[in-house]
Parts: sequence; C-alpha cells; structure tokens
Amino acid sequence: MSIQKPQAPWLDMGTAPKDGRLVRLLVRFDENAIDDGEEPFATIGQNNRENDGVDRWQFVGWCWTHDEFTDGQGTPLGWLPMLDEVKTFAARDVLAERQRQISVEGYNSQHDDHHTLGEMALAAALYAIPKDASDAGPLIADDEIIALDLALQLSCGWRLKPEPDPRNRLIKAGALILAEIERLDRLQSGSPEGQNLPQEADQ
Repeated sequence: MSIQKPQAPWLDMGTAPKDGRLVRLLVRFDENAIDDGEEPFATIGQNNRENDGVDRWQFVGWCWTHDEFTDGQGTPLGWLPMLDEVKTFAARDVLAERQRQISVEGYNSQHDDHHTLGEMALAAALYAIPKDASDAGPLIADDEIIALDLALQLSCGWRLKPEPDPRNRLIKAGALILAEIERLDRLQSGSPEGQNLPQEADQ
C-alpha cells in the first residue's frame, strides 16, 4: 500500500474545524501508520468536540497485521478541507462577493441593467488578468491592459479598486461575471427590471 503525500499548503491545526466534519490531515503516526516510509503521511479524520465536548482527533490508520483500515494513533500536524468542500469554498466566496456588491456597493439588478455594453464582463476580465505582468508572460502586454482599463473608464466611469491578492481578484471577477449573466438572463426573459432606465456613470 502506498499513499503519496500531496504537495499542498497545509493549514494550521488551530484553524481546523471541530464540528465532526471530515477533513484531510497530515499526521505523524505513533501507531498504525497509514503507509510505510518517511513520515508524516496524509490521511482523513475528524474532531467532534463541538458536539460531544471531547477534543480528540480520530483519523484513519492501517493495520499491517490484518491488512485493513483501523484507528490511527499520532499527532495531526496540518489540515485541509476535503476536495469537494474546496469547490464549495470557491463557489461560496464568489456568491458572498456578489451579495457584498449588492448590499454594500448598491450594485443591484436595477443598477446592473444600465450597463448594456458589456462593462461588467470587461471589469471581470481586468480583475482576472494576473496583476504581475510577468505572470501573464506574452499573452497580454501592459499597454493592452491600460487600453482596456481606459475603455472601461470612458464607457461608464468605473475605476477598479486595487486588489493585490490573486485569489480575491478572481473572486471579484467571478462575481462580476455572475452579475453579467444575470443581466443577460433578465434581458432574454423580457424582465422589465431596470431596462428602461437612463444610462448612468458609476463613481
């Protein structure tokens, strides 16, 4: 049996959930190691403290005598969410940013329906471009990025807020794409919401 250790930025155990949720764990085993060779090893486990009051990590190990899975013994060093939960995190964060744009910035459907020239899609594209031009390589030059940014400013007065974190930039891009899809859906369905309002420029 051989389990490769994933090359991942393991999260600090102090941030690990203790509500019975199944997570991935990086463990230094004392007994019933999940693999042989150099430790630590990746496995899965949970801590149910929030439900039963017992702060104890239970995780999967391997019984080498009977060749079967068993309870592992050792010290968890890091954790990661399960892969399907990682996808959920990404979608959740995009939806949360979309809600923030509506509730905090006031960019609701009535506002969005003013922008019929693809401004939201262009803003999303600008957020999605790597901030460091070296990351983009030859795919897009600095002067092209400047031209796109200028086009956005001229069309609706938008100037994108600085966002150095690449993941946050993509979250903002995803929320703007979602807003543009919703606008097109309203337009296609014939929804009157915001369709007859005059154009306005954002501050």
